[in-house]
Amino acid sequence: MEKISVAVRVRPRTPDSSLEVFCVESGRQSYLSLSLAVASYSFDHVFDECVRLRASYQRHHSCRRRGFQWYCVCLWTGSETDPGIIRRSVRDISDREFLIRVSYMEIYNEEINDLLAVENQRLQIHEHWERGVFVACLKEEIVNDAEQIQKLLDSGEGFKAKANLFVLL
Repeated sequence: MEKISVAVRVRPRTPDSSLEVFCVESGRQSYLSLSLAVASYSFDHVFDECVRLRASYQRHHSCRRRGFQWYCVCLWTGSETDPGIIRRSVRDISDREFLIRVSYMEIYNEEINDLLAVENQRLQIHEHWERGVFVACLKEEIVNDAEQIQKLLDSGEGFKAKANLFVLL
C-alpha cells in the first residue's frame, strides 16, 4: 500500500491581508486553522510562514528521493527571492540518470490550468481504479536531464496566474 504524505506551507501574509492562520504540531500530525474557516484541517506536516523553503525542502529530502523512484510527487514553487522546492529538487537529481514524465499545472480559482499547453482548456480531475487520481488531458513531456526540466519550468512560468501551483514528476 502506498504511503502518501501531505505537507502544506503557509505563505507569508501580504501587508494588506487580515487572514490569520494558526498552525499546531501535535505528535505525528499537524493542524491548520484559518480565521475565516469554520473547520480545521489535518496534514502530515504544516510549515508556517516563518519556515523558509530551504528548511522545509531539507526536512523532506529523503521522501523526495523515494518519490522520484516510485511515486507521483507534488512540489511547490518558491518566491522571487527563493528558487523554490521544484528547482531545488531538479538540481538534486541532475547528477543521476533518469527518464521521467513532467506535467506542470496550477490550480487557480478552483480551475486547473495546464502550464505546458498553449491552448488552455478546463481540465478535470478523475479517479480510476487502476490508474488512481489523474488530471485528464494534462500534457506530459518525457525528459532525461535537468536542463530539459528547467526549460519546461521556464516556459510554463509565462502561463501562470498568481496562485499556488505544483508539478507532477
